[in-house]
Amino acid sequence: MTPGDVPEAFERDMGCTSAELLASLATALPGAVLLVNAERASASAVFDAGALHIHWSTLPPRRIALLVIPRTLVSFRYERMSPARRHEIQRRFDMVYQRGGG
Repeated sequence: MTPGDVPEAFERDMGCTSAELLASLATALPGAVLLVNAERASASAVFDAGALHIHWSTLPPRRIALLVIPRTLVSFRYERMSPARRHEIQRRFDMVYQRGGG
């Protein structure tokens, strides 16, 4: 991933529950002031040089034979951030939510 690869707005199908998403937000977005509204399924991470707004909704689980993977559709919208800063924040976010594999 390069700085130009992180658009200002995009969606991602993530293999986690809403509760798991919320539990790791502070770790995934260090240095941000987090404003979370779980009832509205939204959060804002306010940084010195902009903000990241996140909205999510639960999707049906993915089933592969006996394996069941929870799914959450997450929308990201960066506000007033340079491509390099978006890349930095998204890279950290992705590392926190990465599971298994090498």
